Amino acid sequence: MSISYESIIIQLIQQDSVRMKALDSIRLLNLPQCYLAAGFIRNLVCISFKSTGLMHSTHQNPDISAKVLYFLQKGKLY
Repeated sequence: MSISYESIIIQLIQQDSVRMKALDSIRLLNLPQCYLAAGFIRNLVCISFKSTGLMHSTHQNPDISAKVLYFLQKGKLY
C-alpha cells in the first residue's frame, strides 16, 4: 500500500493543535481569498523530520508562526 505525501501532511496538520486552531480561525473569517504562507507546512514537515532523526538542525525552537495573506479586490469592501 502506497501512502501519498499529501495524506502524510494532512495527518501531520490534523495532529498539530496549533496549526488546526490557525486553520479554524482563518475559516471563521470567511474571507473570499485567503492563503497561508508556505512556511506553515514547511516548518511542520521539518519538525516531523527532525523528531524522527531524518533531519538534523541547530534550531532548538522551530518557527510555528503563520503568515496569512489576504487580497482585497479593487473597488470592493469586505
